[in-house]
Amino acid sequence: MGHAMKPFRLAPAAVGLMALAGCGHSPPTQFFTLDPLSPATSASTTAGPPIRIDHVTIPAILDRPEMVRERSAERLQVDDFNHWGAPLGDLMRGALVEDLTARLPAGRVVPTAAPSGGGVADLAVEIAAVHETSGRVVADVDWTLTQHTPGPPGQPQLVRTLRHERIQAPLGDLSQHAFAAALSRVMATLADRIVEGLPAAG
Repeated sequence: MGHAMKPFRLAPAAVGLMALAGCGHSPPTQFFTLDPLSPATSASTTAGPPIRIDHVTIPAILDRPEMVRERSAERLQVDDFNHWGAPLGDLMRGALVEDLTARLPAGRVVPTAAPSGGGVADLAVEIAAVHETSGRVVADVDWTLTQHTPGPPGQPQLVRTLRHERIQAPLGDLSQHAFAAALSRVMATLADRIVEGLPAAG
């Protein structure tokens, strides 16, 4: 003769735990950007053609929506709840455009969409590495300025200026806000270095 199965009951404590698990939620995702920074001095009087920021490239490990930080050798921290508001390379290029515009005479920086050549110098920037050490963000950056100069008729000369920069910016604390601010400082310092590398006005 079969036995009736007893109804299965959860203890009150277990019910409470399940309710809490069902109500739990992840913290909201925050989005960050980079801000241009005003120069310490007035606009430079450097000479030369208008400059177009062709591109800013970044390492593949940084090219993702999440904020990625290299806190120590061979260890990356990927933050699932703090994202960049746009691709980081685009944010860096946008900040650099504004930083250079503030440091050079009016009209020296032309829109990125402007056609290459025709008396315009192209600026290409490669962020080789970004890491943190001793309360600082350290970036290794290569930049190349390519321009055509007058030469024999119909034979313009191509001139390239290639520079390597190691740029350091203080990291106020370990927050993502401080990290974004430090990267903004890196781009502003890069703009200062680029302006310093341009020929002076005669």
